[in-house]
Parts: sequence; structure tokens; C-alpha cells
Amino acid sequence: DTAGSVTEGYIVACANYAIRRRVLLDLGGFSEEFGRIGDSLVSGADSHITKYVLDAGLGAHFDPAFKVYHKISPQRLKLPWILRRTFWEGVSDVRIFRSHNLPLPPHLSPLKLFASLPVLLFLSLIHFRNHDYKIRAAMCLGACLSLLRAANPDQSR
Repeated sequence: DTAGSVTEGYIVACANYAIRRRVLLDLGGFSEEFGRIGDSLVSGADSHITKYVLDAGLGAHFDPAFKVYHKISPQRLKLPWILRRTFWEGVSDVRIFRSHNLPLPPHLSPLKLFASLPVLLFLSLIHFRNHDYKIRAAMCLGACLSLLRAANPDQSR
């Protein structure tokens, strides 16, 4: 990878996120709606604030020279945690676009998600030892449920 602007297509991942304190405070700080609180695996506070940074006409850049090494607990390397995390990634993706009143990108199209879910579930059964389909199904399910909740906001969570 080479360094470049987020506006050139780089995606923000908060593994190593730096922002000027004054800019963060001026933009209202990180949203608790997208932060991990308690056992919640909702995420995306970094993407959420980056959207505001770009809307304010400021720059946001990616640089592969900055590296972070994480100490990951053994629990996070097990399939149940990975499935739970990717489920919430699907929920988070839809929430972020909805919070900015943006149209959903093609990979979050309701038609595509709802059509893909049974196929992914079927493939995860057929290819039981290949966890890729299970992981994709978990993310798809999270996004689908988030879309349904957005369509029916009166339903209890």
C-alpha cells in the first residue's frame, strides 16, 4: 500500500487513528452511538468522525508506514467471537450511512442483502469447514436486521 487521501478511496480503520484534539472537539467528539460500550460490538466511530472531517473541508490520510501491533486475546480468535463481531459490523455499516442520510452503497443494497442471506446460509452448510461463508452470512444478517429495524423503529431491540 501507498500513502494517500481518504478521498482517493482509502477506507478508515481505527486500528491506528490520529486526529488533532481541537478538530475532534470542534466536530463534537466521537459518537457513543458507534462506540463500543459494555459488551456491544457496534463500531464505526472513526468512520463517523472522518465523514465530518471531510465535510468540514479538512484532510484525512492513510499511511502504511504507521503500524500497530495488537495483543489479541485467544477468545477473539475463535469462530463464535468472530461471527458475533462480523454480525455487529453489518449493523454498524448500515447505521453509519443512515446517520449521515447517505444512500446505501451497492454492497448494502437491501435487495442484494436479502437475496444473499439464504445463499450464504446454504453455502455455509455445504462448506461447513470453510468459515468464510459463515462470516459473510453473519455480516449480511446484521445488516439485514439493521435495515429492518430502521424500517420499523417502534420495534423493541
